[in-house]
Amino acid sequence: SMKKRKGNKKKTCIFIGVLYNRNQKECIRKERVIALKIYIFDDSMEYAKHVAQCLNEYAAARALHYDIQLFTDDKELLAHAAQDGRIDLLFSDIDLGQQGKTGVDVVRAFQTLQPSCAVVYVTSYLNFATEVYETPHVYFVLKSELRRRLPAVMERVASRYRAPSRTLLHFKRKDSEIIIDPAEIQYCEHQGRQTQIVTNTETITVYQKIGDLMDMLNPHDFVRCHNSYIVHLRYVTKFNRTAFTMGNGHAIPISRANYADTKQRFSDYLSREF
Repeated sequence: SMKKRKGNKKKTCIFIGVLYNRNQKECIRKERVIALKIYIFDDSMEYAKHVAQCLNEYAAARALHYDIQLFTDDKELLAHAAQDGRIDLLFSDIDLGQQGKTGVDVVRAFQTLQPSCAVVYVTSYLNFATEVYETPHVYFVLKSELRRRLPAVMERVASRYRAPSRTLLHFKRKDSEIIIDPAEIQYCEHQGRQTQIVTNTETITVYQKIGDLMDMLNPHDFVRCHNSYIVHLRYVTKFNRTAFTMGNGHAIPISRANYADTKQRFSDYLSREF
């Protein structure tokens, strides 16, 4: 009698934006262009268009692609920031011509919604140079010098997102393998025998001890603030003795035993980044 041949099961590896079929040895990329998502906020639409033109010229010369949106109203800007997923870069005016409100105030509210977004301040007035340090930002540039300084600005932005070690996390399942980019992780929560990894787009369950998971992550960017939690410091918007508040509003507890180390790690992170 003929033996039945066992069918080869296709083993699939899933990664954000990429589906890799090991049997076919090929990558099938989803239909999307990898691009920086950039917001421009200025009370003058004319100048906002000038910033966009400078960015498009810079991108065209380097075969890059930017997804750019312009805003002149702070309420509209914040409404989009709350709904649009991750935004990579915000160019913000400072002098809005409004009594009692500046672009720094708007950026402060914006960063509670988009804590990982890089911010570049543009202004016509040097007297705002000290005020911008009330909020994290990567560059301060005079409007008259934007075109000349844009290469340096964009290089600073690129270095912020350029991870020193781009090690991806691999988790095996029966017929598949999950791959996660640590840059996309907001926090991890251990429950029973499972760990929930909360990313920018989904929550993924893995059967991994949280201590082993912490060993896989960069200790400069992640901290184990509680026996059951790991936090990515990039996504923190508030910190006190008992909890981190994340950009999505979730409160992550900090245990008394872990507080001193957590505070030092967070302070070190802020010193490096800002």
